[in-house]
Amino acid sequence: MSGLESELLVPALYKGILLLGPTGSGKTPLGQLLAHRGIWGRRCVHFDFGYWLRWIASDHSSEAPPPQPSSFLPECSQASQTSVASETDRTRLPEQAYSLCSEYFTREERQFIQQVLLSGALLEDKDFWLAVKILKYFLVLEGLAEPEVLRQPQSQPLKKPKDFSTEPLIVLNGLPRHVGQAEAMKSWVDVQAVVYLDCPAEVVLERIRSNIGGDRQGRTDDDLQCVQAKLATYQARTQPLIAYYQSRGVPIVRLPVTTTITPAETWQELQRKNPW
Repeated sequence: MSGLESELLVPALYKGILLLGPTGSGKTPLGQLLAHRGIWGRRCVHFDFGYWLRWIASDHSSEAPPPQPSSFLPECSQASQTSVASETDRTRLPEQAYSLCSEYFTREERQFIQQVLLSGALLEDKDFWLAVKILKYFLVLEGLAEPEVLRQPQSQPLKKPKDFSTEPLIVLNGLPRHVGQAEAMKSWVDVQAVVYLDCPAEVVLERIRSNIGGDRQGRTDDDLQCVQAKLATYQARTQPLIAYYQSRGVPIVRLPVTTTITPAETWQELQRKNPW
């Protein structure tokens, strides 16, 4: 049995929403804001797959990851009364959790991720076990899974913490990115809604140039050639996820993206479009 096939035997434990849109459309700032404010009366945690790929590839995965950039959050302070969750630091974990994480990713895995990032390729079905490994790492650091799961075989079902009470929505950003991944993710996260950031290519280029979302600092993959390649991959492989989820009855919440719309404005529009 392959790693992917064994993962499909694991029952979905978490509920989530998927942020879908091309590079530069504002997924990461919106995901951070959802973690800050929640949405539709639900608490959220933000799983930014691209962020974790870059962190692991940087060979710093033995250290406690720093908070994700959130330069836009000050603009949200005046609306804090509408938040279901205030901005919090990552759950403080016992030392054993970080010691487990320090040896979690091998040198070969980090090198493979580096090549994926350099080529702009997507993780295909045969490599999905690595995406699950990163998801487990995230869940442990967020306090949503016990540290022991990092030592479990890939085929062993994941268990929630014993004191797991209020279940947050996991905001998926960058995973799944194609239908094969979406099929495999069903074993881990039950996607309750898709938030589609509808952003034409010309708008993408202007948003990246002006860094309207405040999340492009330090990015080495924002040159024109890289962006055009990512847009082509998105059109061919990722946008079909809209039809995939529609065919399964998952609500699609469409948010038109302009060159100047801010993360706070996007959140407010999303809050008005509760699909439930």
